[in-house]
Amino acid sequence: MFHINSRYPTQSTQLQGKRRLLTGPMGNFLLVFTLMFAWSGLSAQGFCFQETPAREAGTAQITQRRVTATVSFLASDELAGRAIGSPEFDIAAAFVASRFRGAGLAGITEDNFYQELTVDPKRPLKNVVGILPGKDPELAKEAILFSAHLDHLGRKESKGDGIFNGADDNASGVTAVLTLADAFGAMANNKRTLVFIAFSGEESGLLGSKRYVEQPAWPLDKTIAMINVEMIGRPEPGANGKIWMTGWRESNLGILLNDASLPTGVEIFEHPKFSAMLYRASDNWPLSEKGVVAHSFSAGSLHSDYHQPDDEWDRLDTQHMTRVIRGLFEASLPMSLGSEAPVKSKQPAN
Repeated sequence: MFHINSRYPTQSTQLQGKRRLLTGPMGNFLLVFTLMFAWSGLSAQGFCFQETPAREAGTAQITQRRVTATVSFLASDELAGRAIGSPEFDIAAAFVASRFRGAGLAGITEDNFYQELTVDPKRPLKNVVGILPGKDPELAKEAILFSAHLDHLGRKESKGDGIFNGADDNASGVTAVLTLADAFGAMANNKRTLVFIAFSGEESGLLGSKRYVEQPAWPLDKTIAMINVEMIGRPEPGANGKIWMTGWRESNLGILLNDASLPTGVEIFEHPKFSAMLYRASDNWPLSEKGVVAHSFSAGSLHSDYHQPDDEWDRLDTQHMTRVIRGLFEASLPMSLGSEAPVKSKQPAN
């Protein structure tokens, strides 16, 4: 959520629209573990760039089939809108941790991928954090952070079934982070350290990211950039395969990323309305306040299903999602390999 005052069935879940396959707590757990085991059966068929074997291994992870499988699970009725403090949110968090582990990421400490945060004893917060250490002794001291918020609105009395699935907001963003973790993990030659985070509590006022800056998994003064992904599933007319960045004029990050992504056919641009308007409206903002080059990236719009029960996965354009995730991967490669580093603008315009 930004705070303002063709479809393919998944092989693993076979969810179609609002149809529920399993019910009750046991059904939820069976679903998540079925998906975890079935994940290895999803073939990596997709686009491969021919530059290097390592790059091919990374891009081979970014397929429409995998993207659809991930987002359809996270936005399924079984996860009931992923409200913070709910059993369904915990299942979603367990799925994210499992995916991080499967991509070869390390936890915050040994095999612990959870950052437990206490704001309200009745509503404990849980960020999910995975770390891919850099391969260069010096550059590995610096990190690039990829993030998206995992929580949504849960259940409410409303039209339809009352489940606010949050497919675009923000199962689509979490899908991007998980897919990027798969790609960089398969490539396995990043020189800088890469940190992947699924934040909680964004819908309640950026709670997870606000707590993160107090207890960062990586020193903030060594975090050279944050790429926060928000709502990439439903492009505006004429913007298919494009990504816009918030706070465009606050740093040169957008220019650096666009230079690297354009050869793949994906443009990263300044949105004439939302880039300035939404810079302070998502999980990038608490880190930006601390001096990190931190921006949110969206390839969608504030559509009519925003914060409505009809924000369903089968309304997403997963082909578009796959293109922009691949674009973010290619765009981030120079930074991950140590050849680029963004800087904040001396006189921010926003």
